Amino acid sequence: MWNQNGWLCSQLDLHIVSQTQECIPITHKEDLQSSTLDMTIKAGDATGMSAVVTTETEEGITLETRCLGYVYGPEDMDRNEWTLQGEPDTTLVVNRPATVELTCATLTNRIPMLIDAPAGYVTTEKLPVNHYLVKPMHEYVKNSNFPHQLVC
Repeated sequence: MWNQNGWLCSQLDLHIVSQTQECIPITHKEDLQSSTLDMTIKAGDATGMSAVVTTETEEGITLETRCLGYVYGPEDMDRNEWTLQGEPDTTLVVNRPATVELTCATLTNRIPMLIDAPAGYVTTEKLPVNHYLVKPMHEYVKNSNFPHQLVC
């Protein structure tokens, strides 16, 4: 989550003065069978962790992000929740997002921007806003030195 906070601060023109991360173990009350790990995780053993990153800015704005990564129990699901505290407080919740598809689409739709990016290390907040590509990918490439027949 460190890079997420840095990206958000860059997009919002905020200047980071400090950043910390706390890793908190996640456990389950009962034994938990994991088909992915092909094992049973004993009750009380760590099933993953919650990473909490707190970023303080010169502008007095604090960003706190949390990412949970763990072996799911039968009652668990993917969930994205964003809360902006201010006037007014606003919360957006997405239960059961198509996580795999969203991750793949986000990466794939960046390809034309990466081709057009300047040489060297460029962080994603310096790229154009990512969007869904409705036309063939080569139509989004602006770099005239690149072959225009991308096959994906």
